[in-house]
Amino acid sequence: RSQMPRLRLLALASLLAPCPADELPPAEAIEAWAHEQGLLSRSLRLSDSTETGVGVVAAADIPAGALLVRSPAPLCVTAARARADPGVGPLLLRAEATGPAVDDNVAMAAFLMRAVDVPPPELAPWIRALPASFDLPLTWSEPELLQLQASPA
Repeated sequence: RSQMPRLRLLALASLLAPCPADELPPAEAIEAWAHEQGLLSRSLRLSDSTETGVGVVAAADIPAGALLVRSPAPLCVTAARARADPGVGPLLLRAEATGPAVDDNVAMAAFLMRAVDVPPPELAPWIRALPASFDLPLTWSEPELLQLQASPA
């Protein structure tokens, strides 16, 4: 089988199923949605692992140059999409009317927060697969961050 660099597989896995397997709707549901939307080649499938979470594995031989992943614009979460959303757009406009321009990342975050409660139908399976919480160094306490410091040894 042709090998795809591991980093690209990890990026693909995070795009399609960005959370641990125990927090995810069945991988089969996400995989079926990704295949129906034309996002994921039929040569790939999602795989659940209790050790590593959800990943992408080759389900068949992959010829050189094969298109494995597609990200069509209508399925992308963009600042423009957030600003055009009937639930988020007016809030962003109101915020900008009384203060500085809303950053594009903030607009997309607002869209995603609303999408958890009111998912756009075309994104619903992906939205349901998003994790409810994150464990990121950005949110760690000072003692936790100190554990990342290099040892003097």
